[in-house]
Amino acid sequence: MAPEDQFPKLAQLMGAYFHQDWADDDPDEMAVVREYARFESPDGLRRVVREINDYLSLPPRAKGPARTLFEDFGCYVHTSTLGLTDAEWLRRIQEELRRLQPPE
Repeated sequence: MAPEDQFPKLAQLMGAYFHQDWADDDPDEMAVVREYARFESPDGLRRVVREINDYLSLPPRAKGPARTLFEDFGCYVHTSTLGLTDAEWLRRIQEELRRLQPPE
């Protein structure tokens, strides 16, 4: 199953919000996350947090290049320029999403 089908909420966040021109629209990645959270339901926020966990727990590919957010979701954040791996960056995004969730 393709990553965007397996993780639809994460695919929406990565592909639709971190598109090619995201940096022209928002000052930083956390501003993008806050914008996403404004329009996502509380259940949707919880789901994307779970999907990040599930995505990060996938085993490495047996052959070919390592998983990348660009390859899997069309995400245009170059985490290496931030001094982070994709996984480290996703954990930061996940923490911000948790912080933005309304209380249950």
